[in-house]
This record gives sequence, C-alpha cells and structure tokens, in this order.
Amino acid sequence: MIRLKLVHVRFMLESMLGSKGESLRICTACGNLIQEGYYLNGDYACSEKCFDSLEWVTGLSYEQYLREYSDDDDFYWTDWSEEYGKKELNGIIGSLVELGLDWREGSNDEDKYIPDDISKKLLDFMEEEL
Repeated sequence: MIRLKLVHVRFMLESMLGSKGESLRICTACGNLIQEGYYLNGDYACSEKCFDSLEWVTGLSYEQYLREYSDDDDFYWTDWSEEYGKKELNGIIGSLVELGLDWREGSNDEDKYIPDDISKKLLDFMEEEL
C-alpha cells in the first residue's frame, strides 16, 4: 500500500514540473487542480462559475470580460495538458483533477491521502524520469 498525502504529491509535481519550466495550475477560486481553464492576469479558473467568482479581480463577469477584452494576452482559455509533455503524466494529472480536492497551500485537503493506484502511477513515472 502506498500512502501519499496531497501535500506530498503537490510538492513532487511542482518540483518535477518546475525543473522543466512548467507549473501546476490551481484554480484560484476553488483550489481544484486544472488541466484546462481560464487564465486572467496571474489567476486561474477551472470554469465560468469560478471565473465569475474572481469578479473582485476584474470587476466584470466572464461574459462582460470576454466582450471587452477578448484580444488581451493576459486573458485566455487553454488546455495546458499538452505542456506537461508525457502522456503518462497527463493521465496522472487528469486522475488527480477528477478527485476535486483543494490543492491550495494551507487547505483542509492537504492531509488527505491520494488513492493508492494514482500514487503508484506517479511514483513509477517519477522513477522512470530520474
């Protein structure tokens, strides 16, 4: 049995991705790990609902922002999974996204355990990468 907590998995992924100039994308509003979503001036949102909850950043809803700033380079929707490179890593991160946990530092989910099958896949992948 492999027992990895979210806080450890986050550290492992951030270290591995950081060495390649990449980073984890975590929804600013709900804390979910994301592979696709919205980027706005340093904030990430996994859905329109989460984007709209960032109104304090923009003062506008997603629809209003889209109409007024659609050409803005600091605002876009994208799929970052391609940037993670390897298909195996994309699958692991996709499985972590589906857990719906709060990946923000200090969240109540930091001490939750990641399912053994996902933990094993991540450890196996990291071993191959070393």
